[in-house]
Amino acid sequence: MTHLFKITALAALGLFASVAGASAQSAKSDELMQRIFGAPMSGAKQSVCFVRTYDAAHLAAHPKQKVRQMIVLMGRETHPDAMEGEEPTISFSVGFRLKGEKNLLESGGSCLNARETGTDEVSTRIMCGVDCDGGGFDLKISDDNKSVRVEMERIRVYEPGQRDAEDEDGGPMPGRGLSGGADDRVFRLDRVSLRDCLPLITDKQQIAAIKRMK
Repeated sequence: MTHLFKITALAALGLFASVAGASAQSAKSDELMQRIFGAPMSGAKQSVCFVRTYDAAHLAAHPKQKVRQMIVLMGRETHPDAMEGEEPTISFSVGFRLKGEKNLLESGGSCLNARETGTDEVSTRIMCGVDCDGGGFDLKISDDNKSVRVEMERIRVYEPGQRDAEDEDGGPMPGRGLSGGADDRVFRLDRVSLRDCLPLITDKQQIAAIKRMK
């Protein structure tokens, strides 16, 4: 075997291993999306809702916890002009009700699965963030797919109706920061009906469709 042939053979093996690795990662990514959304992608859009409302006993046992309710709406969508093999985009909206406050504070942005970020937790975790360094959270699906673990350090939140509003100069509203703090860093949210995420949905057609669901 010539030296050149050896080099060519080694390069081919390396390329094959790279392609095989990418294919395995893609399969794990698809499996993760099915676990989070509860079913394979069908149609152009898919949504899922996770919620946790903390009772008085829990809040009394965790006096430093500010969040009394957390709502997470996840969505994925395949755009009409997407290239063949291109993965659907993943978005999120999140709502917080805090102790001593009535309004549902809102935020949202986009998510990347672990394969896209180069980490090794592609089978269980995705990363979700708010644009312009607005913080975010990691979301990890439970073994039984019935709940998610949300890990948050900080996130920018808005009063109702301000998330997409503009300030006097035409720029985005500044919002306010919500820090993970001592008892607001890790949350376990349960999979629930999309009806429970209606406070986060603004599209009238989607709201009507959800209300028609049994």
